[in-house]
Formats: sequence, C-alpha cells, structure tokens
Amino acid sequence: TQTSRYIFEEPKESPTSKHKEVELLIDKRETLAGLKKKLEPLVECPSELFRIYRVYCNNQEIENTRLQDTLSAFMDDTKVLVKYGRALRKGECQIKVFMLSCEDPEEPFRYVFDWIVHKGMSVRECKELLHPELQQRYGFNCPVDQ
Repeated sequence: TQTSRYIFEEPKESPTSKHKEVELLIDKRETLAGLKKKLEPLVECPSELFRIYRVYCNNQEIENTRLQDTLSAFMDDTKVLVKYGRALRKGECQIKVFMLSCEDPEEPFRYVFDWIVHKGMSVRECKELLHPELQQRYGFNCPVDQ
C-alpha cells in the first residue's frame, strides 16, 4: 500500500476553484484500469472520459495509457493528475484550434479549443466537423469551402 496524491481538474462549468486535491491509499499491485474505476466517484464521470498523468518532480506530466499495467512503478507519494477528455484511439491525434483575427494586431490569433482528428481525414472533412462547434460556441458562421 502506498500514499498518492491526485489532483482533479474541475469541469469548466464549475464556479469554484480550478482543481481539488485528494490523498488516497492504493495498492501497487492494482492496474491502471482498476485505479480509474476507483476514481470514477471522485471525478464524477466514467473512466473512459478522463485520463491519468503521472507528475514528476520537475512538473513534467506523462500520460499513463496502458490500462493493464500495474502501479508498481509509482513511488510513494506519487502525484497524479486527472484531466477530463477521452484517451486517443489508434489513428487519432489531438490538435489545437486557433481563430485568426486580422483586425486585432495585439492578438492576431487566439486559442479556441482542442479537437480530435483521424488519420487520413481531409481538411474539408475536418472543417465540416468543426463548423457546427464553432457556430454553437462562438456564433462563427463561415462557409466550409473557404
């Protein structure tokens, strides 16, 4: 048994603090999948919708993706970060979407959101999927073929 700290990012809708910290006792023989199941009530969402990152002493975050691996590599007092968002499947990658604004010289582009694309997806297919999201969130109405 070991002691580990888990930091949870609060959902963006939460008016409270950005994260909460919980200290738990875990068994090093447990798998990552088992740990995620135990964290579900604390995170308040299914294990498929959050990812676990191990935080090293230099604040480097490395995602733990192999659900069958045991936690034996975790040292005592290991810090673990839980982030909302599903794990990427084979052939997927995550991109950052930015909005370009020629009118604002101080901020010519701004971060909008993260998006998941599939290997082999064309730019047009990606734009067709992004368009409804941009309309809903920002009222951005631009033809897909531009």
